[in-house]
This record gives sequence, C-alpha cells and structure tokens, in this order.
Amino acid sequence: MKLKYNRIDYLMADLHFLPFREKFDMIICSEVLEHLCNDKTMLVALLSILRDGGFLIITLPNVLRLKSSQLFRLALRPQRVYTTHFREYKVSDAYYLVRAFPLRIEKITGVYFDFPLFRIFSLILTSLHLSPKFRFFVENTLFRIHTTPWIEVERLFWHHAYYILITLKHLYSHVCA
Repeated sequence: MKLKYNRIDYLMADLHFLPFREKFDMIICSEVLEHLCNDKTMLVALLSILRDGGFLIITLPNVLRLKSSQLFRLALRPQRVYTTHFREYKVSDAYYLVRAFPLRIEKITGVYFDFPLFRIFSLILTSLHLSPKFRFFVENTLFRIHTTPWIEVERLFWHHAYYILITLKHLYSHVCA
C-alpha cells in the first residue's frame, strides 16, 4: 500500500521467528495478546524489533466492559468477547503487564464499539422495507449522535469501554540499564 512518499508493507510471521533485521519506529499490536498463552513472550518479541524511543500501540479486550459488569451485578459469570481469548484485561492488568519492560505508558484510554441504539435501530431497519436513501439518513443520524454526545458520555465511564488502548514508548537503552 502506498501513501504519498511512504510505503506500508504487511507480512505474516511467526512470533518466535520474526524475520526482521531492522528495527521499527512504531508497532501496532491490535487484538493479539489475548489470544496467546504467554502475552509477555509477545512483548519480548516486539521489543526486540522496536527502536529505542519507538512507540508500541496495543489494544486489549476490557473484562470490565459494560455488558460484563452488568452480568457481574446479576451474579452471572461475564463472558469473554470471543471464546478464543485466553484472557481479557483490566486497566490494572495492563500496568502489570508492561511494568517489567523498558516501556513507559504514554496514554491509556478506552475504545468504544457498543452504542445500544445502533443495535436496536439496526434490527428495526432490517425488518422494515425502507428506501435505501431513508435508511442511509437514519444510520447517518445515529452515527452523528454516536460521534458527538454519546462518546462524551462514554468517556465519563471509559473503564467500561470494550477495548483498552495503550500507547507505550520504548525507553532508551541507557535509561533501562
């Protein structure tokens, strides 16, 4: 994929045998750690190819997302987002995960994918025979509601977000030694 002057290459590789000799300024690890038996092994591998001062951006499923906390209050066992997850994380788990590594947490925030009105109206819209133009108008209006006031309301309770987004900075070698 080419973006003006830069080029982005994609490569699928085995975590234990990364084929890179160079180091990278930024690595994005999204929706991966929860699928591995040992999430710390992944961080070791990623740090081996992350340049000093480089950024590592990670997303993790949030065990405290709103749906799970509601189930917990009802004394029901919260379910994982996907059955293929070995674990899901709390914000405190994220701090614990990275504390043994030469990483500084730059920012932790939530990623919001659950807007209840979308689900309700989506079910209604699919059951009704509406013109595509009107359906687009309704979905666009819902999206505008979601991207303005609703997200601000969610941010008040961001620990209930579906995913935890962590931006980490790799500390310089002389600082870590």
